[in-house]
Amino acid sequence: MLNAVYKATIDNYSYLYPEAHKNGSTSGVEATKSAIEWVTGLKIDAYVLINMRSFAGLIDALGGIDVNVKKALPIGGQIDCTPANNIHLSDCPDAMGWIEVGKQHMDGRTALWYARSRHNTNDYDRMKRQREVENIVLKKVDLNTLLFKFGAVAGASSKLVRSDIPSSAIPTLMDLAFKAKAKGLKSLQLTAPLIDASNPDFFLMRHLIAQKLRTFN
Repeated sequence: MLNAVYKATIDNYSYLYPEAHKNGSTSGVEATKSAIEWVTGLKIDAYVLINMRSFAGLIDALGGIDVNVKKALPIGGQIDCTPANNIHLSDCPDAMGWIEVGKQHMDGRTALWYARSRHNTNDYDRMKRQREVENIVLKKVDLNTLLFKFGAVAGASSKLVRSDIPSSAIPTLMDLAFKAKAKGLKSLQLTAPLIDASNPDFFLMRHLIAQKLRTFN
């Protein structure tokens, strides 16, 4: 739904947010923020937009990542297919290749396909793979990596993130991030069977979010 809000606004309804670009944002971002605020009951003060093509570049700069693949996934292709045990392109004739089951060392391109592939899978599995890749990358960005690969990482990161967070707020957010890391990050998955994506209960979602936030107080 949020992807549709962003795309539809950029394509057809930019006039609804005439001040967006002047404020370091876009009409699509502002519409998405409004939608998230309504759905969650939270106030969104700022946004961070990640360029997935640059995310692949960051993974390359880190020297790739190691992923334990649970299910074979095609690279490219528009036809859903179920591969045989011996994977080959004839199992899915319009695929450009396969990410096979087992421990794989992935470059940025392969990791991006692993995280984003829509075929031979479903949206819930895709969201899990995205979080998996993000967590692996976050764990790999340690002090030693930054020291020895700073140039490559900095170059890849320069195009990775777009945000309207003011520079004056960064020290406060960094302090908050360290406190959150020390306390332990938690997540709330608003997915099936708890939430039906085709007919979501928004009031239940707001209740669950408020309940989760109370556990941090």
